[in-house]
Amino acid sequence: MKKQIFASALLTLLIVFGIGASVTAQTGGAGNGFRISPVREELTIQPGKSQSVDVTVENITNEAIVAHPVINDFIASNAEDGQPRLLLDQTAPISGNSIKLLIKDLPDIPLKAKEKKIVKVAINVPADAAAGGYYGALRFSPANLTDQKQVSLTASVGVLFLIKVPGNIVESLDLLTLEAGNGDRSGGLFFKSPQKTVTRLKNTGDIHVQPYGRITVKDWRGKTISDQEFNNVDPRANVLPNSTRRFETPLNAKASFGRYTIYANLGYGTSGNLITAKSTFWVLPIWFLITLAVIILLIVGFILRIRHKRKRRRHYR
Repeated sequence: MKKQIFASALLTLLIVFGIGASVTAQTGGAGNGFRISPVREELTIQPGKSQSVDVTVENITNEAIVAHPVINDFIASNAEDGQPRLLLDQTAPISGNSIKLLIKDLPDIPLKAKEKKIVKVAINVPADAAAGGYYGALRFSPANLTDQKQVSLTASVGVLFLIKVPGNIVESLDLLTLEAGNGDRSGGLFFKSPQKTVTRLKNTGDIHVQPYGRITVKDWRGKTISDQEFNNVDPRANVLPNSTRRFETPLNAKASFGRYTIYANLGYGTSGNLITAKSTFWVLPIWFLITLAVIILLIVGFILRIRHKRKRRRHYR
């Protein structure tokens, strides 16, 4: 079970990290490989309606190859980086919101050396389909590897599908964390300027959402030192249902000393739901802490000296 979870997570990373770039799969000594585009499709399809998506599959090698399509559902992983986890067990029962209910199995695709073909993927939403999100990947691997018990992680590339079927759905995000951060650390006290703000959002609804908005940082005088767009990527990153996602927004100026306030003004969903929040952090440089410690020691020493002199005066009386 642990090996299967690890395999599905690693395979998902190989697929998802191809977003926005060419994706190549290599296998064995033969050097078989594909290039796939697009690598992500987000669609809204009404119950009883259909839509077709063109997927380009290219053989980038100098040998003929047969591309075998496989459809897998995916769910949110336990990580907070937004990467989903593919469900690789083809014998598992199909859930009520499985992508396999919308996309049927496709035939193998023979490709000559350097040949490129367009595969028309038909997405058919039944009239009685449950509202909500349907998440899956259409993967392509060399046909001669499909009978292997272990999935070849380096031999598969694919397209991620996030399909929303409108209806009685709930869009809900909870803000869990709003902090400053440096490297892997986040919190409220820093010895030098943090480099970013860290926002953690939990999707408590039943559909994926793309948060947006602005993160503003002001100093103790109310002066803005950073004002950045939140989730500023194209396309915007999603938060899957039943998952928490960590977002990092860079600061565009240094926070040198004192108390600072982070303001988050975020929106999400089709109804324009809003999240507003603020939090504070302190930047106290080492030189300030050393100076403060020296001052405190001097004050304590002065007080002890005064008390010692008073005791001596009482003794002589």
